[in-house]
Amino acid sequence: MKTSTLKDMRFFVMRLFKSNLTILLILLASLILRLYRLGFHELWYDEIFTIQGMDGPLKEPIYYFLKSWWLIFLSSRSEFSVRLLSAVIGVFSVFFIYVLGKNLFNRKAGFLSAALAGLSPFHIWYSQEARDYILAVLFGLLSSMYLLKTLNTEKLRHWILYLLFSLLSVLTNYFCFFLLGAHCVHIFASQKLRQRFGKKIFWSLFILGILFVPFLAQFLNKLSVAQYAYWWLPEPDLLSLVFALENFILGYNGTTLLYRISDIFLFICPLVFFMGPRGFRSDANVRFCLLLFLFPLFGIFMFSKIFFSIFIYRAFIILSPYFYIFLSACLLSLTKKLRYVVIFTMLFILALGDYAYFNDQICEVPHRYGVLAKKPMIPVIDFVENHIEENDTILFAGPGIVIPFVYYSSPHHRAGRDSGESPKVLHTKKRIVFIPIGAKVEESPRWVPYYGVLNLAGNRFWYIALQLYLK
Repeated sequence: MKTSTLKDMRFFVMRLFKSNLTILLILLASLILRLYRLGFHELWYDEIFTIQGMDGPLKEPIYYFLKSWWLIFLSSRSEFSVRLLSAVIGVFSVFFIYVLGKNLFNRKAGFLSAALAGLSPFHIWYSQEARDYILAVLFGLLSSMYLLKTLNTEKLRHWILYLLFSLLSVLTNYFCFFLLGAHCVHIFASQKLRQRFGKKIFWSLFILGILFVPFLAQFLNKLSVAQYAYWWLPEPDLLSLVFALENFILGYNGTTLLYRISDIFLFICPLVFFMGPRGFRSDANVRFCLLLFLFPLFGIFMFSKIFFSIFIYRAFIILSPYFYIFLSACLLSLTKKLRYVVIFTMLFILALGDYAYFNDQICEVPHRYGVLAKKPMIPVIDFVENHIEENDTILFAGPGIVIPFVYYSSPHHRAGRDSGESPKVLHTKKRIVFIPIGAKVEESPRWVPYYGVLNLAGNRFWYIALQLYLK
């Protein structure tokens, strides 16, 4: 009997060790991928706005608060230091994707979900960007986790933690309101949950509303500005939904062929859901995951169709954990032989996407509205500095170029590259003007041909544009 007990204990310890080792390896790989070339690219338009606090009263407060203390702690504003916070948060989010996947289904689903997120070029992209999106992923995950714990245990501390992380998520990124909407639908769509938790969720929303009141004016201000700030966003169509789903797999780093292959995996999900093993479609946890990434996706789509477009692909990173968990559940429900082939192929496709990401291969614009190619600005500045003359005027094709140009032209950044002389391009005698390509007066008062702006005159004009703007 002692021998049997010892064998059972040894088996349990080995199994526990293997399980912990698996997730540790996934987290280690995730960390390496997120630290690799972290400071290689210069900061782009949005990141500079973030670290300079240039968003003013429109910014969601939580990430900016953490970022401020992070930069004070590191005493550095290098590209690596600024982005390191997002990389660390990204690894934590991979871990909690594992936890949620394990709690919803089983350990294998947790492992596979974490592996998909860890390798995802989409997830890596925002884990290497000094913006609030990956922090919103983490807080959204924790909010969803504690909602499930609350529904299972009805403990007060779980309700409190659910309220806390829900509030933190919407104060990190306002798109998380759509995720909280999915939480409400999950409860009110079920008669059993509605009867047990309807009043509690109502009071939870009421308390959240009270706690959000100090930030309400800021939110409404941003909402009113968004319809002008997002003028460049086209109204979404059904193809936009396909692009959004493809980005969950390959992000902005796929080719036409890879995106078509990724469509096969997107097709597997509904196939398994409707024609898979008996009980899969009726599984409450499967429906929960499906709801948490489809409801906000279609909610943002419908809002953009009815009011004004906020259908921006980077916002959907908040929904990616539930997509990876749902996809993992679908793949693991396949027959054993088919399962291994499909999972291996899936991981291989993600690895190809990672290769493209780290080699700066970016997809065409329809997959990445609002995302600029990561092009170096310092060589452009150096060239202009060495050749610019008095009374020259610098013209820019888009705002995404103006901010990095001015930021890296500052004496602070020049000091690290040369003698620290005051840059010529910032002399008051040199004019910097934003002129979009193809601008026409009748389209918008902000878009006019260069000869119609400020009565421009000078010896020479310098026109600076990304390849994006020249296509």
